[in-house]
Amino acid sequence: MFLEKLSAYAEQIDMPPSMYQSTPIRYVIRLDADGNYLNIEELVDEKNKLTFSRNAPSCKRSSGIKPKLLVDNGEYTIGIAREKSDPRRVQEQHAAYVAQVCECAVETREPLVIAVTHYLRSLDIGRIIKEKPDFDPSANITFRVGDCYPFDLDSVKRYWATKAAASDDSGPVMQCLVCGEMRPPVERLPIVIKGIPGGQATGLTLISANAAAFESYGLIASLIAPTCEACGERFGNALNALLRENKTHIVIPPLAYVFWLRDPGTADLDMQSLMNAEPADVKNLLHAARRGRSESTLIDDTTAFYAATLSASGARVVLRDWIETSVETARQNLARYFTLQQIQDYQGNLIRFPLYSLINATINRDTQEKPQPQVGLALMHVALHGGELPKSLLYKVVLRIRASRNVQPVQAALIKMVLLSQHDTTILNNERDDYMTTVSEDEKDAAYLCGRLLAQLDYIQHRALGKVNATIVDRFYGTASVSPAVVFPRLLKGAIPHLASIRPDHNANSKSYSASLSYPDRELARLLEQLSSFPPMLTLKEQGRFALGFYHQKAQILSQAAKTGIAQSLTSEDIDSDAVTTSVSEGE
Repeated sequence: MFLEKLSAYAEQIDMPPSMYQSTPIRYVIRLDADGNYLNIEELVDEKNKLTFSRNAPSCKRSSGIKPKLLVDNGEYTIGIAREKSDPRRVQEQHAAYVAQVCECAVETREPLVIAVTHYLRSLDIGRIIKEKPDFDPSANITFRVGDCYPFDLDSVKRYWATKAAASDDSGPVMQCLVCGEMRPPVERLPIVIKGIPGGQATGLTLISANAAAFESYGLIASLIAPTCEACGERFGNALNALLRENKTHIVIPPLAYVFWLRDPGTADLDMQSLMNAEPADVKNLLHAARRGRSESTLIDDTTAFYAATLSASGARVVLRDWIETSVETARQNLARYFTLQQIQDYQGNLIRFPLYSLINATINRDTQEKPQPQVGLALMHVALHGGELPKSLLYKVVLRIRASRNVQPVQAALIKMVLLSQHDTTILNNERDDYMTTVSEDEKDAAYLCGRLLAQLDYIQHRALGKVNATIVDRFYGTASVSPAVVFPRLLKGAIPHLASIRPDHNANSKSYSASLSYPDRELARLLEQLSSFPPMLTLKEQGRFALGFYHQKAQILSQAAKTGIAQSLTSEDIDSDAVTTSVSEGE
């Protein structure tokens, strides 16, 4: 199904000529009509980035010597070896390249190609090195005769389409799994895929088998899923086009996400909101989802929407997830995705997060740790397909919080997403948009209340002692989040002298005890009234609720402190300046 939809998408793009691919070109050797050398141009900008790319002859090659016609790297084209290359092999590569150009000249009889052969027979490498002493043999190089590139000629295109054909007409005929026609299949797909992180630089293949365990009925390589050459080119070019356009893909290593519409002219869905989470984009998305299809007159929300999650494994593409739905459903699920994660920050603003921030919430950003692919895969699936986030995400973020002994806004948002996605899969209406975005006074769950209590005790300690080397959160968060009954009686006992020391600051002249109660007193009393006892042990889900309660209470304290000027140092220490957030107005 994935290959079939990709093949259909090829109708929406400008397909390159057969066996041509978009190719970056760094050097152009200019020749006159007789093949005499004029000069060499390097097509880069002031930052040394390539500025020229063209559809040029291409072919799949691995370890063998296989030149590309008229556009290839410096080793093939002019025989200049890279530092670690075998000089003998480079000469063989160059000889094969020259033979290929000469054959093309004989077959096509094109004067421009003949001019290139004349130059190659009298090649003077010294002139090139003199003009370009920093010549890069790994970069692509081509020829320009007058004002024309020989590989742009129609006769050259026809020659290469036949020469580089991957299928063998004399071989067996099989049913193509994409078009269903009886045609000769290709043993090696003609188009390699580029743009997926972690794969071979030379490109990846969509269908292949390299071990007996993957081979059936004696079929090898791409023949395990027989595909005709025409379809192989179509879906290969289609996927490369998706991976080139910013509007049709997202790359967060080690995964690449591609998405497209069946009829792009009749529907609209901005997937870049996943990456940027800009307030205006998210607001428009939520409003569109709430409005529904009934008010849409210009956009067909029933248009099919496709999305795939890809990764690399050596020289192969791995399809990790495939989603086929409608634009309306995808928009509803995307709106739900943002609603599930929205949470108030330390200033009291409602915030949402780009996809990569949520993925990185499970790792230690101070090290070289990389997120596991399953994290992004699960988030993307819920964003477009709906459903539940796995508990494994909750486990990862809870472990990270326990190690750092602090709950960042993005971590609280991810916990909220996991808990709510498993609790309520249709949170989207206005009445529930603010559910669990901040402190929930109606929440009686003991684990949640214990988290709030720890944040309140930490605030009391800060008010009494100011900045200390190790706070109660630094020392006891891990134990408190797993076994509250073990540590909270001790923490409450230690809070009594702190309350006594800060109480006169609130109302030193008051004679009644009730009037002298400060905000920490009242909040602490309210929490303890709701906690009949401390749980002896918390489950994974309860540890997540503990972390969420801790964050909610802390954010409430800090947002109030920001308004009153209290606990200035606490706010500056605990806000993560590296966290990427997006704030939106409360009135959405």
